[in-house]
Amino acid sequence: SEEIRDLKELGLPEIFKKNISSNSGLLIVGGPSDSGRTSTIASIIEKINKEEKKFGITLEKPIERFFVNKQSIIDQRQIGVDVNNYVDGLKHCLEEDVDFVYIDEIREDFDKALPLILELASGNCLVIIEINGESSIRVLERILNTDCKNFSRESMRYLLADVLLGVIVQRLIPNQSGELSLAMEVLMSNFAIKSLIREGKIYQLESVIQNSAEEGTISMGKSIKELIMSGKVDPGEVENLNLEI
Repeated sequence: SEEIRDLKELGLPEIFKKNISSNSGLLIVGGPSDSGRTSTIASIIEKINKEEKKFGITLEKPIERFFVNKQSIIDQRQIGVDVNNYVDGLKHCLEEDVDFVYIDEIREDFDKALPLILELASGNCLVIIEINGESSIRVLERILNTDCKNFSRESMRYLLADVLLGVIVQRLIPNQSGELSLAMEVLMSNFAIKSLIREGKIYQLESVIQNSAEEGTISMGKSIKELIMSGKVDPGEVENLNLEI
């Protein structure tokens, strides 16, 4: 469909860009509907496609952007057409020698898909998933509060802590030019974050996000404040969206 933007235009910290080249782990892109999640993920996949010789699979419903193979080979599978459902698609991924997998927002059977996602991410595979959530904390809570059969909450916490690379949560805010500016919260996994996830103390992540800027972590409030200070966004638009800074 539309042209895929270069990843450097999004303003992601360098450490996050480096994680895109990881051989395994979990990257999460969150935000409410119409927050540009799909565009960001397309930029991430296209960066891999242009720079690395890898085999990737996407599981989408529907396919929104088509990728032309460059350095990588990308197999795009549409749920309900190429594969019955996300669970079957993920099982196929586990059986194949795949380097990276992208899964768009799963609205049904997330409890059945999640253990397979974490299993993929714990092996030799980079997994990129899309989750609806207004903050990094809400996104992680969505995962940890999922009731998975034969999978204890404690096991979920430890496995998530082990595989998590980072979380981006996005918001699009009307700007002075009549277009949209991207505000984003970026949480990069570090020792403190892993420890809090293992202990189930997700509510304490807010303070870590505020105090880990040197590691590439950015709070949503700081990102919005920078847009206001640069003159790109009017404070009134932020108030209309009930966003905190």
